[in-house]
Amino acid sequence: MNRLLSLLILLSLAVASSAETADSVASLRFPTAGVAIPAAGVVTAYSLSRIYPHDAFVNSRPGEHTSRGTGVLQYAPIALPWILKATGVPTRSSWARMGVAQGSGIVINAALVWGLKHIIDSPRPDGTDSRSFPSGHSAWAFAGATMIERELGINSAWYTWGAYTFASAIAMERVIDAHHYPTDVVAGASIGILATHAGYFLADLIMGRKGVTHTRPTYSDAADGLTPSLYLDNTLRLPLGPATAAEGVNIERRPALITAIGYEHPVSRAVSLSAAAEVESLPLALATPENRFISGPLTSAGIAASAHMYFPLSQRFSLAATASAGWHVNFSLHGTDGTLSTGKSSPLGRLRASGIWHLSRHLSAAASAGLQASRYRFDIAPSAEYGVADYATARGTSISLLLSVSTRYEF
Repeated sequence: MNRLLSLLILLSLAVASSAETADSVASLRFPTAGVAIPAAGVVTAYSLSRIYPHDAFVNSRPGEHTSRGTGVLQYAPIALPWILKATGVPTRSSWARMGVAQGSGIVINAALVWGLKHIIDSPRPDGTDSRSFPSGHSAWAFAGATMIERELGINSAWYTWGAYTFASAIAMERVIDAHHYPTDVVAGASIGILATHAGYFLADLIMGRKGVTHTRPTYSDAADGLTPSLYLDNTLRLPLGPATAAEGVNIERRPALITAIGYEHPVSRAVSLSAAAEVESLPLALATPENRFISGPLTSAGIAASAHMYFPLSQRFSLAATASAGWHVNFSLHGTDGTLSTGKSSPLGRLRASGIWHLSRHLSAAASAGLQASRYRFDIAPSAEYGVADYATARGTSISLLLSVSTRYEF
């Protein structure tokens, strides 16, 4: 953990110290939020990966890979600004400045991902190696999404919203197909965002304002405060405690990843209603009397309806309280040779508090924390191999902590 913290702190100090020697330092602003917040995300993800069970997992189908094309698609967001610029779409930077900024970000991203993968011993859920933390695919996808936001966000907030939605889909695939745990993709996404902001700051140090062809429009508030929105929400769900089926037989649940896309419609200036489609992947392990751990992600999909109440603090900042109810349908669990199976569906309820930052006329970002209550059922069949003597069932209500970030396009 100390090495992880040291690596991230050294990066921040290196970029900050170069600013002190630059002639144009007075006109430059260090991207504190763009570096510090993602760095905190990496540290949080690492801490959670160690708090929850992370070793002694035995996968019943080790090495079974499904890429769904993400090996190539992870780089698509990086290429998009270059492709669109070549077709005449305006970008924030000239060709040279894009090369310096994005090249620097790519080098920083590659160094952090490679370094942390080799410093931290983290077995993958599919059992192929011990390079699970952080997720390289997520890092590259979110680095590219941040590049799109920096270069094309001046044209439309749709570029930013769409880029982060695409990157979120890459991250979710890595969890569903058991290549990574949710904490791995959170760390990877954070590294990608951090590296890109650091790369653009280095370009500012090297080139000053040279090559900035377009500037961001100044912020203006919504005309009447009544703005429907389309939002993307990524949530880490942290289950509290195991699900006990019988003496010595527990279901260990690691942090889950929930990705939701929803539509929110205002009822008044302070109240709005929303509906969202969600996908969740929950890594599981069956702990038996013989200490055999068999991992397998439980994937589910569903809907959630929410009511939101807003409390504006200023033109650009506001707080919100949200109450939600939903229903998830579980897909088949394939990771335990039939020893572990799950119920068909699960109702859920959530309470969340959020802080919202309005970035532009049509774009805002939010961070939230809350609680979720949901029903669960797991059935365990007898297994001589895993030391389960008789049928057992674990059922009840699970309480989980929720940590979320969201991107919102406001019409």
